[in-house]
Amino acid sequence: MKRLILFASVCCLFGLGSAQAQFTIQSKSYTLAPKKFGSDIKVRNFIHNTSLGTINPNWIIVYNNLDTADYDLNICDNNGCKSAAALHLNESYQFSDVPQNDSTSLDLDITQKRNTAKTPSIKIVIYDPHGSTKDTISYSIRNTANGIEEAKVQNASLKIYPNPASSVLNFNYQSANSKIVRARIADISGRTVLDAAVSTQSINIDQLPVGMYQLQLVDRNGQAYNRVFIKR
Repeated sequence: MKRLILFASVCCLFGLGSAQAQFTIQSKSYTLAPKKFGSDIKVRNFIHNTSLGTINPNWIIVYNNLDTADYDLNICDNNGCKSAAALHLNESYQFSDVPQNDSTSLDLDITQKRNTAKTPSIKIVIYDPHGSTKDTISYSIRNTANGIEEAKVQNASLKIYPNPASSVLNFNYQSANSKIVRARIADISGRTVLDAAVSTQSINIDQLPVGMYQLQLVDRNGQAYNRVFIKR
């Protein structure tokens, strides 16, 4: 059995003053252990507006060697979704308005169509068309052998609510052979603000400042589940 691993990394973030659009991006790494081809890899990268007004960032694919014979690709922003046939290298696409202190997302949906030994990569730049603020997000996919425990936890289901949340963040985790035992929360700079054992399916976030956070829940098998939430 194979598993697909999609790594997402962000680099080169810098702000250039309040007159230009400023934003931060929080991306995640997701692991998929499909039991058959046709399973999806879904990755959501949140873009948070940290400037003093509304922004309209652009995004552009600067590198993509993903073979459409091996994978289906869809990329979605707040204007809708585009399939691989409608996506072109070095062509600019624009988000709709993102108000001050609000967030939007760039979503990738990749479906494996057949077995392959290739390790495709995609690189997307999100940038301010009126300045030099930008982030580069790189994705790579690879196949590795899948173990029994990983195949078991693939059947787990995890939801968090409400999102945004003000004082308590709940999660609903359903698995026949495991349970969540630890919760970690990091702010958008990557700094850990909470790391604690959990025995219930609720987390007190009342002490956190307003903003966007990364939640990582770990089950007793060591499997980590990443979600993004907003504290209001």
